[in-house]
Amino acid sequence: MSKFILTLALLSSFSLQVKAADEFEFSFEEETPTKTTTDETEVSFDFDDAFAQEKEGFPLRGKLSLDFGYQTGKPQRWVSLGPYAQLVFDKQTDYGQLYSELTIRNNYAYQIEKDSNAIQKRYELDTIFRELYWKKAFGDTTLTVGKSIVTWGKADLSTVIDIISPIDNSGSLFAKPEEIKIGQNLIKLDWYQANNEFNFIIVPIASNNIQTETGHPYDPYATEPRITLVDKQKDEGSEWAIRWNQTHDNWEMSVVTGNVHQRDPIIVGTEQTWKSNRVLGAGFNYSQDPFLWKTEILLIKDRPMQKMDFSGSQAKDSFKGMIGFDYAHKNYGNWTVEYSGEKLFSEDKTLILGEGNKIMAITWSDTFLKDDLSVNTVLMSIGDIKNHLLRTGIGYKLDDDWSISSQLSIITATDSNLLLKSLSNFDRFDLSLNYNFDLSQ
Repeated sequence: MSKFILTLALLSSFSLQVKAADEFEFSFEEETPTKTTTDETEVSFDFDDAFAQEKEGFPLRGKLSLDFGYQTGKPQRWVSLGPYAQLVFDKQTDYGQLYSELTIRNNYAYQIEKDSNAIQKRYELDTIFRELYWKKAFGDTTLTVGKSIVTWGKADLSTVIDIISPIDNSGSLFAKPEEIKIGQNLIKLDWYQANNEFNFIIVPIASNNIQTETGHPYDPYATEPRITLVDKQKDEGSEWAIRWNQTHDNWEMSVVTGNVHQRDPIIVGTEQTWKSNRVLGAGFNYSQDPFLWKTEILLIKDRPMQKMDFSGSQAKDSFKGMIGFDYAHKNYGNWTVEYSGEKLFSEDKTLILGEGNKIMAITWSDTFLKDDLSVNTVLMSIGDIKNHLLRTGIGYKLDDDWSISSQLSIITATDSNLLLKSLSNFDRFDLSLNYNFDLSQ
């Protein structure tokens, strides 16, 4: 079930984020490291520059929100009620960049719905440092040390070649865009040569997807027969990954490989374990205005697969893939069409692959009223055309700082699979009042 919720959760990172037409500029400009140069022969002092530096504010920006989320399915209940904050600290110094992103949610829904004391204690105040790192450029090389999110693919609905960053599943498919991924504690070396980029990553102690606990409204194991997980045995082994990326005027290709953990747990009785496997993947993107064509594939060697009876796992070779396109038009809005899936090289019906591993999705977004009104819609089929998600979101800018947004999600599952049917109870309406700020200006 967690694998299915995970796949759906990634959808919200796209459907909640309305893309304006000018954001769809399909180019593959190479990221270049910031170079700091010092000419020891120059000793002049610029009073205008000094005055400008004194006027610089505190390097903190972010968003403050008041969230209301009500589940209209069964049971009808509050699932989100209270303040939320996203705080980003970004300081550029002569010694490198200091960056952190913190999200804080105070959710009173658990008190109102009289959830267990354990759930209230764990989730009522949820504080997560999603990123906290130091980055420094040395010529054509950049070094990053700390907790950092790594995004290598261009897939909006699945993590095909994004093999490093874990996912936060605690918000299920209703999480805000900035809540989806969390960083790994890593050492990352980026080397730039002409139109080539090489990335080398070492993770001393691997992190895994954040799962909800028994009793949470989005407990992925709240099915019949109910699975009660008591013990957590984490495989705290290290990880490594390498990527080579080459960009040209209108196309881009990349190759990734590594030995990384499977982010979802394998269940043995009441115990959760996390295992690692070797991967080899590639991505290719081609820009032809107004289209961006994209495809990704990942081969997984000896992937641990969950047995149906939850007695353990069995290693199987498998592959994941995605194919799709983005389309941007000033009159017709922005469209994304993607098909993604996962398949074993040799079928085994005693193993759980997950019905949610075949996804076909169409998303549309556009802005109106001088970009003050934004609308986005997604229609996604899951496993079978009979199982689908329909989501519509509307946002309105009250002024440069304040905005209001709403979202309606309707899930239909007619499949006989109990895991899919349980999702049809998650119909939900959300409303948020948002304040955006930047203290550095």
